[in-house]
Amino acid sequence: MSQSLPDKKRRKTENEPEVANDLPENICYKALSEKFSELKPFLVPVQGDKGHNWCWIDFKDSRAVRTLNRALLRVYFDLDVTLPEDSLCPKVANRLNYLRWIKCNISSDFPLELLKGLDIGTGASCIYPLLGARVLKDCSFVATDINEESVSVAIANVEQNKLLDKIQIYLNPNKKVKLPLDNPGFSSNSFTFCMCNPPFYANEDEREALRNAKADAPSLTTLAKTDELFTEGGEEKFLSEMADESKVLGDRIVWYTTMVGKKRTLGILKAKLVSLGAKQIREGTLVQGRTSRWVLGWSFVDKRVFSVEVCKMDRSGGAWSWFKGIVEELGIAVEQVNEEYWKCTAMAMTWTRRARRQKKSRNTASCADPGLARPPILTFLVSVAEKKAESDVSRDDSSGTAAPPIVSTISMYLKSEDEGSRALCSLYNFLLRKQRDGGVNAQ
Repeated sequence: MSQSLPDKKRRKTENEPEVANDLPENICYKALSEKFSELKPFLVPVQGDKGHNWCWIDFKDSRAVRTLNRALLRVYFDLDVTLPEDSLCPKVANRLNYLRWIKCNISSDFPLELLKGLDIGTGASCIYPLLGARVLKDCSFVATDINEESVSVAIANVEQNKLLDKIQIYLNPNKKVKLPLDNPGFSSNSFTFCMCNPPFYANEDEREALRNAKADAPSLTTLAKTDELFTEGGEEKFLSEMADESKVLGDRIVWYTTMVGKKRTLGILKAKLVSLGAKQIREGTLVQGRTSRWVLGWSFVDKRVFSVEVCKMDRSGGAWSWFKGIVEELGIAVEQVNEEYWKCTAMAMTWTRRARRQKKSRNTASCADPGLARPPILTFLVSVAEKKAESDVSRDDSSGTAAPPIVSTISMYLKSEDEGSRALCSLYNFLLRKQRDGGVNAQ
């Protein structure tokens, strides 16, 4: 029996704005200025090859850069953000890359949970929580800063974007505390993750030395508050102290993450985290133009998600149809819980040879006794991912117009390796045998 894959995305109504919540790979500044007219005075006409004319932005002009980032936030994320001239202007693409890393490496550990993030040093722009409200589903934030003026502007930015239900702003009165969970008046006791973009420099001398040593270092004309650029001991001391605080807080924040500006700091911090007993460490490299930054995440919690990939099929909805038909035949209940996940509940290991022999001999639908109330032997999540297959250059296609097939993939998840992993592995092996014996493409 064929099963269709439920629609995973709600269609927009006619009056809803079309917001991508992402940046295009290449941005046409002229086209962007048509949607955000304040950018037009900063366009620099350029005569290209073969008579093609295009426009550029002078990135040494702080007003132009500030206006460009406001335009990106407004057009692509439907965010109206005030960026004061005396505060650090966040580069949207760079901040978005950090949030993408969080989404891929942290939020995937919590597929059915509401996320709660702590932003350390949010600044006047409150950029991470505002972007996070668009990029991370079901996520709320508490944003902290030590600067009263920055906090005031951040609150205004949250209010004018009508995100008070998702973002709280906290003025941290203690500059020595990076993670203020135990501060008087702090509203939250625990978080899914924290994120931080620490000041890179110890002082102006270090900033100038790094600028002279590296051609693509941040411009010395960058306008920012002192506490946004400098901290005693630089980022190395700042992050070392943050690591010490994380050890004390333990699992009250499941994942501690930070941006790292210097590769030397990355190595030092990883070594310290190992000595502090971090149970998981994850890192990533964020490249924007000629500049590289690193993201480091660590946790004092054992690995939460145990997952296996079940099958792939070169047909939209095919893997789901195959999987759902088999598990329902086994008496496993399937319930859709949101756009991305289904919950499967097995009351008995009906896929084992012993259970199937018992079922056959008793001629019943299940080997479990319906008169006995018992907890499920296995509860797991299932996700379906679909994407276009890579082009097969060896395929003989004289027309050259054939679209690549859709590959659908089924994955099964447990919250942790010790919550039914043996039963899930047993079911996984059964499904592999079904693929081998009957062919995954058979219906």
